[in-house]
Amino acid sequence: MAVFSLFSVTGCKEPVLTGKAFVYYIEADPLNLDPQLAEDNQSLLVIRNIFEGLLRKEADGSLGLGVAKSYTVNETGTHYEFSLREDAVWHFPGEGESAPVTAEDFVYAFRRIFDSTTRSPYAEDFFCIQNGQEVLNGTLPAEELGIYAETPYLLVMDLEYADPLFLERLTSAPAMPCNEDFFLSTKGKYGLNVKATPANGPFYLRNWTADTSLFLKSNPNYISDSPVLADSVTLQVQSDTSRWIDGFIDQKADAILCSGPAVEQILHKGYQTESFDDTVWGLVFQLE
Repeated sequence: MAVFSLFSVTGCKEPVLTGKAFVYYIEADPLNLDPQLAEDNQSLLVIRNIFEGLLRKEADGSLGLGVAKSYTVNETGTHYEFSLREDAVWHFPGEGESAPVTAEDFVYAFRRIFDSTTRSPYAEDFFCIQNGQEVLNGTLPAEELGIYAETPYLLVMDLEYADPLFLERLTSAPAMPCNEDFFLSTKGKYGLNVKATPANGPFYLRNWTADTSLFLKSNPNYISDSPVLADSVTLQVQSDTSRWIDGFIDQKADAILCSGPAVEQILHKGYQTESFDDTVWGLVFQLE
């Protein structure tokens, strides 16, 4: 299904975004901000903005570097080595609390995926990882999973077989890092409230009012070649999606999801449209 991203522009000038506070509608509260578990669109939207994996998707759909500063792969596509940036750090809830993002954080994340007690819905997506099925079934210990930290900043991943989508999968939510010490400190509430939700991406979760809104603030610890333009994003829960377009046109929201027929209702307002194929949904922004 083709979807559209619309931008309001003034003449030929580029919109100024730096420091802007965005308001964006979502249909419901996120169910869980645990990357290894989350499946609903609202949760995944937040996760994509507060976490960063080894790799990330660029605006043009290409793969870019995230926590990894470089990587190599052997000729058979079954052995990967990722060199991690040493300036990537966690933002933990609580003023001034942080820790480096290390290879062990990725090892722990994938061990959680293949821990049967986690009940991650994503294990099958990564069955290409060496011994993944055996670890999930309990016939091999977690230490036999084909992912390990050679050093704090060198992550090695061995695959049973080459997967042409493997690097793409590493940009998805379940491949986000997980700090073991912080995870254990949440005592089963990881990703369920502000105090139990860390961040290593461009934003962190500052406030979460159930069934009302989530407030994301730009992460001062985040370093990237792609600057964080917005200072904050408020995700406002509006279950009646028929009211989204009116809210956008009235400038009560700066961004909405918009597809096919709904786009026609606002084309006459002077918005520039851009179509994206093979995409589930797109964003509509007020950038004046």
